[in-house]
Amino acid sequence: MEIHVIEETLKDLEELTGLAKFKGTVKEIGMLAQTRQFAGAPVNFAFIGNPGTGKVALARLVGEMLRRLQVLQKGQLFGVHKFDLAGESPRENVQRVARVVEKARGGILYVDKVPDILALGKDVIHALLDARETMIVLSGTREELAALLADPDISPKINFRLEFPDYTPGELLEVAQRLVDDYQLVLTAEAAEKLRGIFVEKQNEFGKLGNTRYVKDIIDRAYRRAASRIMTGGDTDKLFPEDIEG
Repeated sequence: MEIHVIEETLKDLEELTGLAKFKGTVKEIGMLAQTRQFAGAPVNFAFIGNPGTGKVALARLVGEMLRRLQVLQKGQLFGVHKFDLAGESPRENVQRVARVVEKARGGILYVDKVPDILALGKDVIHALLDARETMIVLSGTREELAALLADPDISPKINFRLEFPDYTPGELLEVAQRLVDDYQLVLTAEAAEKLRGIFVEKQNEFGKLGNTRYVKDIIDRAYRRAASRIMTGGDTDKLFPEDIEG
């Protein structure tokens, strides 16, 4: 039964653009969970990469697998930011962490903007990473996580470190096609070729532009242009090169 959970998770992973590279790690996590290696222990991750590289999607997928393997009670993801944890004193900070951890117990606690959290004090990070029965994900760029990962007291508490590279032009084109499909539109060959050219030209800037967020912005704007054209009696289901702007 449990091996089927892992196999189904790996199959789902293959359908997520750019994330199939993590199959080996996800399988390892599943096998450890299957042998009860996480029973009663913290399950802590560092997801290292630029925005829009699939970190939240992978967190949800792994969390759901761990729920099905009875490591977690629920697959719900809870995001946490500095304003959730900042009190008027270090003691109050830790008390707030305890409340956040209790709320997320049995689920996924996803921590973004790690430098802001670290600025509240190392006690806050320790309190997060010591949480039981909860999957903790510390997410950020290499620069944002550098101090934390180099800290000799904090680093050993992180079970898994996953590197999320920027997407390739081909991967972003696949993401764009899926977004177009979601809008129930057709991406013409000419529009697809224009998109490919934009992605090739901008590939060294994907990290700054936000990877999949950048693609979504392009397709959202293209959809609005198409919608305006539809209202004036134009083609109802196609995106043309003139709809695409990078």
